Amino acid sequence: MKTQSSERASASHSLSYPVKISVVTTLLYPRERPLECLRSWTHGQDFPPDDIEMIVVINGRRRHWENRLPEVLRPGDRTLYCNDSNEMALYDAGIRAARGEWILMTEPHVTAEPDCIRQLLDHSQAEELAGACARTMPCDERSPVARMEARMYLESAAAWSRPGEWRLITKRGVMFRKDAYLSVGGFDTDQLRFAETTLAAKLHQAGYPLGYAEAARIHHQNSTSLG
Repeated sequence: MKTQSSERASASHSLSYPVKISVVTTLLYPRERPLECLRSWTHGQDFPPDDIEMIVVINGRRRHWENRLPEVLRPGDRTLYCNDSNEMALYDAGIRAARGEWILMTEPHVTAEPDCIRQLLDHSQAEELAGACARTMPCDERSPVARMEARMYLESAAAWSRPGEWRLITKRGVMFRKDAYLSVGGFDTDQLRFAETTLAAKLHQAGYPLGYAEAARIHHQNSTSLG
């Protein structure tokens, strides 16, 4: 796996500015409105903007959207090229390159409410947690396939969002401390999407509790195709 970082900066923004939150995503599955989704993190949060960096990990397979990233990325945000088709490997590369104390992992078809980052961080710190998962809000869907995906997710979330549950790593929207991630070895990328659950298990076993921040809300654009 080869990675190459491309950073954007201006005279008014040093690349060494203090970062508290690194939002990490990929462009593997952009669906219909990735720029709108990314903008909700880079320009839509009621959180100090200089405390947030966005890292978008790309692999050259979504050139149309990759070429338009400058429309939403700010000075200090970054793209990271990773020559891999393994989605979890791309996330791992972005997390390891992040400058933030906290990692917020999300997808390019997820839109965040303006207080999402603040709610996740407040909940994690108030409860003395190593991180917290955001809440996916129900939405009206026109496509039968999208309604199916939404129903499947919400039924599953009703189980793992209960108090005391540990299965709280979801790439839709979860925040965790970078040092906790690194201390347990990060994602087992060879397990592909099962790596989300195994990371949650490793954090749980190592004594890094995660929580469910119900007030941190996101909106997920569901698939309209079984493909």
